[in-house]
Amino acid sequence: VIHTNGTMTNYHNTNGTWVLFKANGPGMNISFSIYFTPPAVEPWINSIQAVCGSSDTLYVGADNCHPGFHYQWSLMTSAGTYFPVVNGDGYYPNDTIIIVSTNNSFLIQITSGCNSIIDTIATNQETTSPPTLGDDISFCGESVNYTTVLNNSPFSTLYNNYLWSTGETTATIDITAPGVYSVTASNNCVTGSDTIEIFQEFYPELDLGPDIWICEGASYTITSPWNYDSWTWQHVIAPGINGEIIGDSTVTIVSDSTISLSAYNGVCPSMRDTINFFISHPYDETHLCVVTVDQVTGKNKITWEKEEGVGIESFNIYKKITLAGDYAVIGNVMFSDTAEFIDMNSNPDQYSSSYKVSVVDTCGNESAMSPYHQGIFITHSFYQGIHSLIIQDEYVDEAGVYIPEKYYILEDTTGTGFNYSIIDSITSSAYSLIPVPGAVYAMAITQINGCTNTSTNLSNKNISIDVSNMIMSNKILIEAASVNELSNSNIFIYPNPSTGIFNITGQNIEQIDIFNSLGQQILLIPHEKIRAVANIKIDLSNFDKGIYYVRIKTSLGVVTKKLVVK
Repeated sequence: VIHTNGTMTNYHNTNGTWVLFKANGPGMNISFSIYFTPPAVEPWINSIQAVCGSSDTLYVGADNCHPGFHYQWSLMTSAGTYFPVVNGDGYYPNDTIIIVSTNNSFLIQITSGCNSIIDTIATNQETTSPPTLGDDISFCGESVNYTTVLNNSPFSTLYNNYLWSTGETTATIDITAPGVYSVTASNNCVTGSDTIEIFQEFYPELDLGPDIWICEGASYTITSPWNYDSWTWQHVIAPGINGEIIGDSTVTIVSDSTISLSAYNGVCPSMRDTINFFISHPYDETHLCVVTVDQVTGKNKITWEKEEGVGIESFNIYKKITLAGDYAVIGNVMFSDTAEFIDMNSNPDQYSSSYKVSVVDTCGNESAMSPYHQGIFITHSFYQGIHSLIIQDEYVDEAGVYIPEKYYILEDTTGTGFNYSIIDSITSSAYSLIPVPGAVYAMAITQINGCTNTSTNLSNKNISIDVSNMIMSNKILIEAASVNELSNSNIFIYPNPSTGIFNITGQNIEQIDIFNSLGQQILLIPHEKIRAVANIKIDLSNFDKGIYYVRIKTSLGVVTKKLVVK
């Protein structure tokens, strides 16, 4: 544009460098630049700028980077106001970039010769570390209940995207079963993956079994039979109080001990079981229950109590064989069998017998014999027209625990000995009765010493009873022909006791049998040798001292008497 005063004006609408010069003379030109581009309205498109790591840069977009622009950075204070950032604060004022080391809000003012704009932005530092789920985890018990998270805290702000091996896309997942789990997580700075394995372990199950008996002088080695991580054997001083540690997987016992075993299995807490060890000394508290007459075999039956868990292997049964009190073993019964023994060599219809029992432990050691029990032995007499049942040997418990208060009189009119009824009871040694011809009679007492007691109401008479619950004597069969005929009052034995020579006098004697205490016949005098002799001599002087029995058969019946050789 040429003006009338001779000046010239040029209009330009593009950026560039221009030269103004005087046309009619050298050295008069001037160079200058002209910028028509004002600052952009928004230096940042987003209101939040992600920065990576502990230190990163925040910069103005390219559209706002021009020579001649002035940049002033300001930082938000805790009060929400901004103050200019100057040199020395770690920032670069008057430039297009700034170093960021914290999350904060920044304000920038961009000024040119034509315009000035202000914009703010918040910075969000994001981790450059890949995601990590931490160490593998073990759980104890039947159920697994675990929430796994990324172990960088706060996990919800570190990454923008999550994808688990289960298909879930949340920052956390709930795990309810053991297995391997993985996650891929990403943000504006990093993408990474990690894996974690969940193990399920169980409480140790300990059962050391029943108490153990050790033979005297021997030892016992016990080894932990389970495959757990660690073991500890300890002495137990008292219930709940453990003493010294005595081993890990194996321990040897040589004395009476109570020990406990603790087991650890990974993260599962310790479990504990206790076992007792006993040096085996034969159990010496076994006692007889009863000596009775077995109604099936007609022989003496011996029963006793047996104690569980005291190291018993078997029982020895002893029988008295001499007057001096010598006993001999007549049988052995294993602990696993029924605690009873039937003496098949006994002769309860002729005499009573005494028995004891001892214990043989699992080491082969035998205890002392128990106190003896003697069975009941009764006889029948007929004198001056009166029939009587006489207790020749009462029931005896050597320990004195049981003394019968009364003897029950039993009658079986069928003559079988299997259908008894109580007809009376006595506290004396004899009972007079009018017998039923062909009936069987016996006496009985109730069972004792903690053994099975009879459930029969014995206060009533003339009732049928189960004699298996009673201690029975031998049975007496009174035959029809003997009623009002048999009398043993005409049989006499003297001297008795003696050193072995006995005299027997009486009438109508047909046969004499002599038995030892085991029921074995040792002497027989037949009718041919007796004939009409009124005085018969019996010589037992060559036999051992003790108790013997003589059975005298007459034309009227049988009489049994006891002989004592001293």
